[in-house]
Amino acid sequence: RLWVEFEDQMRREERLAQALVLKGRSLPYGQLNTYGTVREILNGYLGNGHEADLAALRERTDECDVPLLGQLLGLGISLGQYETLGPAELQREIHQAVLRLFRRAAQAHPLLLAFEDVHWIDPSSLAFLRHLLPTLSDQRALVCCLYRPDFSGLADVTGTPGSAGAHTCITLPPITESESRELIKNVIANHDIPES
Repeated sequence: RLWVEFEDQMRREERLAQALVLKGRSLPYGQLNTYGTVREILNGYLGNGHEADLAALRERTDECDVPLLGQLLGLGISLGQYETLGPAELQREIHQAVLRLFRRAAQAHPLLLAFEDVHWIDPSSLAFLRHLLPTLSDQRALVCCLYRPDFSGLADVTGTPGSAGAHTCITLPPITESESRELIKNVIANHDIPES
């Protein structure tokens, strides 16, 4: 909900007119969904939001990255030259391919990446996010990660050398009882809620 309000406000103020906004949401049952959040973001960028399109992939990325991203997105593409890589090497190559895609996108438009409900993120998407954060600081990119206060998976991520302040954490306090009542009152007033 926080992200929706932020995005709506930015659109009303026309601050996102030129930006490419890509978002992915982690799900409470998504821990076993390898690269689930990353794939959701890529599907939004390379397809209709549900499924990536091979033509869009070829158009928006380097040809050498098509096998890696195609495999990640389940497009039935052979890994080709990457088939002999071990798991750690393949993970590194996938991270680099996704990063190159985001960097390329940020060169064309300001890029806003939103990772919602990061407290539920799957381990492979978290590993990518930890790789991504310090490497986009030289791009026209903003990465927003929304998560509960008890999540600590990004606590030790630092910026690249010379980029002090590249990351900012904003912790929101819990809403008060009176704010909760006001929120409920506003939600009820703005929606038709059935009697039963």
